[in-house]
Amino acid sequence: MALNALTVIGIGIAVLIGLLYNEFFIDVAIPLALITYVSAVILTRYLEGEI
Repeated sequence: MALNALTVIGIGIAVLIGLLYNEFFIDVAIPLALITYVSAVILTRYLEGEI
């Protein structure tokens, strides 16, 4: 559940940045969303004690 929430927040932030910098949407928003997703996975596993 926490992972889904963090992922949604990350994608939301990435989309917002993409809207602010529309011409760089592909270059900025998508990599940021991927980085945020990976960070959310790592953070969630850490908090759950899997790492």
